[in-house]
Parts: sequence; structure tokens; C-alpha cells
Amino acid sequence: MKKLLEQIRLNPERYGDELWVCRRAGDVLELSVKPDHIKEPENYRNGVIHIGRMIQAAEEYAEKSSRLADIHTFPSFEQSDLVAMIRFRKKIADQPSDNGLAQADSSKVTMATLLKSIASHQGFFLHPHNGNNTNRLDELMKAVLPDGAKGGRYYSLCTTLDNPFVWLRTGRWIEKVVQIIEENPSIPPPPFTYQINRDSRTTLNTEFSDCPYVQVITCLKPEKVLVNFSAK
Repeated sequence: MKKLLEQIRLNPERYGDELWVCRRAGDVLELSVKPDHIKEPENYRNGVIHIGRMIQAAEEYAEKSSRLADIHTFPSFEQSDLVAMIRFRKKIADQPSDNGLAQADSSKVTMATLLKSIASHQGFFLHPHNGNNTNRLDELMKAVLPDGAKGGRYYSLCTTLDNPFVWLRTGRWIEKVVQIIEENPSIPPPPFTYQINRDSRTTLNTEFSDCPYVQVITCLKPEKVLVNFSAK
């Protein structure tokens, strides 16, 4: 577990640990949003998303160290400090792992196909924008994509609900994408943002009535990429 906690400590921007705190008791980790951010809706959401990333990282760590991670999540607007608990235990027998992809171990697909597959695994949808709201999307993506889409197309990770459980799964989706990119260094990482306020989350997605809430915006190009991904 020390290796996992060191990974988190060395990547503060990735895991956003200024918004949440981890308490360790033996083989159990308690993950909570910091008290200063509980009453601030957007900071609370961002903190829960980062805890979701931590949970995904913990599962990856457990798999690589031949352990299991028992995860209990209970984020709540009423009792919103403690978001999740992770208990690590030894594997009793080999169990197949689920990598969240529908493709074979090695295949050439578009980045959109790859991200859609991971989204489907989390119960989400990844939808392309047809050109509506381009100026708003440019503004929201300005920090990570200062020149706009330019040859790419905006996509939104969309959900049917907008609550802390969804935000946890949003964080897991983000971290899973990053993990796959790290395993395939030839793939350029797609720019994305999840820092989207409540108004934008509920009004950006006028094109897709089946999933009205936007959790993440990304910009993808149509080129196919080779995904080399080991399913154990």
C-alpha cells in the first residue's frame, strides 16, 4: 500500500489531493473530501471525482500486487465527508479481471471507439457534438486546448443522473483512460476537462435527451490508434 500512497503523493495535479484526504488504518483506506470543500458544490464534485480516480488507481495497484480491493462507496449530500473505504486483502485464487474494454487485446481503433467502450463499462455515454455550442465548448476547453478543436471534434461524456455516485464513476473513467494511455506510449493523450459547473452540465447537452448531463468534455481526432492492452 505504501507504493500506492507514494504514487498519489507524487502526482498531486493528477489526483487533486488538495481537495480530499486519505486516512489509513491497517489495510483500510478512508477517503474523504476535506472539510473546507464540503459546502462548496463544485469543489465537492471535483473532490469526489478525484477520489474516483484514486479508487481506480487502487484497483490497478491491487491487481498488480496480487491482492483484491474491496471498495465501499457512500457519498451523500447530507453526510458528505466520508466518500469511500478501500480494504485490501490477499487473493484466495486467481480471478479474471475486467479491463473495461470490448476490443481484443490488440486492435486498431479510433480514440473515440476506445473511450466509448470504457464509458459503456461505467454505464455512461460518449457522444460527439454536431457543431452546436462550439463557442461554449472552446471556452470550457481553453485551459487544455487554447487553439480550439482544429481538426478534431468535441465529445461529451454524458450521464442520466448528476450526483456523487456518478462523479465517482466519472473519476474512474478518467483514470482508466489515463492508465491505458500510459500502457500505450505511442498514443497521444486526448485533452479533456471535467471542471464544468452545474449550469453547463445541465445545458450543454441539448443534442442528446437520453443522457442530459455532461461530466467530461474532450476533443478527439479521427485517426485510428493501435491499442495494445493486456486482459489478464
